[in-house]
Amino acid sequence: MARAYPGSGQTILYMHGPVPQLDTVSLDQSHGPALVDAEAQLHMYRVLLDRMEAVALPPERSRDFIHTIAQGL
Repeated sequence: MARAYPGSGQTILYMHGPVPQLDTVSLDQSHGPALVDAEAQLHMYRVLLDRMEAVALPPERSRDFIHTIAQGL
């Protein structure tokens, strides 16, 4: 059973590349976008996204699930 995670109700875009010091999180919030680049906050969002990924369906099963729901409409 999947649980709700803090932050799961907003868009979180974790941008990373070969230079970790340039990693940035973009958050869509009710008052507008926010960019996060502090190392401690980046770590928190990476952990959050890793946890969500661990309970998410793999892409194939996600497509099948969405297709099943669409057929039932």
